[in-house]
Amino acid sequence: MKKIFILPALFALVATGCGEDEQPQSVEWSQEIKAEMTEYLGLVLPYVQFDEATLYHEWSDQESGYFIGDDSETNVLDGYGDRLIRTGWTAVTQEGNVNYTKSSEAGELTLHYEWYEATEEYPCGNEIAIYVEGGGVVPPGDDPVTGTYDFEMADYGWADAEVISSTSLAPGLTIDASKNSGSLDPKYYSSGASIRLYPSNTITFSADNLTKLEFTFTRIDDNFAFTPDSGTFEADLSEKTGVWTGNAASVTFTLGSTSGKQIRISKVTATGTFSGGSSPIVPGGDERTVEDIAKDICSALEMPTSQISWDGQDAYIGVVFDGVSNLEEACLAGIDYLPDYVEEYADPEAGEWEDGDEGYFAYYIDAESLIYIDIGSYLSGNEYVTQYCIYQMAY
Repeated sequence: MKKIFILPALFALVATGCGEDEQPQSVEWSQEIKAEMTEYLGLVLPYVQFDEATLYHEWSDQESGYFIGDDSETNVLDGYGDRLIRTGWTAVTQEGNVNYTKSSEAGELTLHYEWYEATEEYPCGNEIAIYVEGGGVVPPGDDPVTGTYDFEMADYGWADAEVISSTSLAPGLTIDASKNSGSLDPKYYSSGASIRLYPSNTITFSADNLTKLEFTFTRIDDNFAFTPDSGTFEADLSEKTGVWTGNAASVTFTLGSTSGKQIRISKVTATGTFSGGSSPIVPGGDERTVEDIAKDICSALEMPTSQISWDGQDAYIGVVFDGVSNLEEACLAGIDYLPDYVEEYADPEAGEWEDGDEGYFAYYIDAESLIYIDIGSYLSGNEYVTQYCIYQMAY
C-alpha cells in the first residue's frame, strides 16, 4: 500500500516563498555565463536565480573584476555565503564587510555579494562582484613546465552530479574516470566539491611525466582498495589524505569491489612535467528531474530502479533497513542515502499518515531543481518501512 504524506503547515511557506504563479526560469547558468566565468575567474560560481529580464553580466578590465546581477525588489542572495563555503570559499571580514576569497588559476579571487536598495542613479537589485588579483586567466602555453601544481576539483566547472569523463586541466594534467566493471558512473558533486568514485571504478591521471600525486579526500572508507597500476600508494585514513609516488606519464587507480564503499577526491596536488592543457571545462547538463533523483537514491541504496513506483509525476521508493527498532530510527536511516545536493528544509518530526497511522518524517529539497524529497516511516506487520517520496512542487 502506498502511503501519502501529511505535510507540515510550514511547507506551504517554503514552497511559495519565491513568488506567485511563476515557474523558475532556470536552474543553472547559461553556457554563455559559464564560459565567461571559466575564462575570467577560472571556475564557475554556485548558481543564483537572478531575474532573467534584467540580468547583466560582464568583465571589467578597468576594475579587474567580473560582475553579475539583476534589477529586482527580491533578495535572492540570502544564504549564498553558505553555498560559497561549501564549495571551498573562505569568509573574511574586511573593513566591516564579509567577503569571500579563493585561489584559482586566474589568481586570487575576492567575492562580495549584496542586495542593494534603490538610489537616484540605480534601481534596487542583487549583485555579485568578483575581483581578480592579476587581471584574469592567461591562456596556458604549450611549453613544458616542471613543478608542483594544485588541482581543486571545485574549480573546473563541472555541473552538480555530472558524470566525469576525460578532462584536461591547465597546465596539463588530464583526469579520466570510468565506470569500468562497476555499476555506477563516477560523478562530481558540488556538496563536498569532490569527484565521487564507486566500487570497481577507475581514475587515470596523465601528464608529460608524473612523480607524485597527493590526494585530499572528503571520504575514503577503511579497507577499501585504491590500487595504482604503477608506483606505490599510501593513505592516511584519519587525515583523509593519500600519496602516490612513482615515475610515469600515466597512472590508473582501480577501486575495490566491496559494495557500499566510496572514495571522494576534492583535491590533487601533482608533481611532474606538464605541457599546456585546456582552460577549465564548460559543463553542459540539464536540470535534474524527479526521475534523476529517484535513480540517485536507488543507486545509494544499491537497489534496481525497477523498485521505483510512480503516481503521476511523483516517485516513491520503499525500503526496510536492518537494525531499526522504531519509527524514528527507520526514518533517520533513510537520510544517509540521500544525494549530497539536497538540503534539509524542515526538522524531522513525528506525525501521522493520511490514514491516521503513526509515522516519523524528514523533509529535504534539491534547491537547484526545486524538487522535494520527503522521508516517512510506518509500521507494516513487524517491519518498520522507510519510504521516499520525490516530487516537484509548482509555484
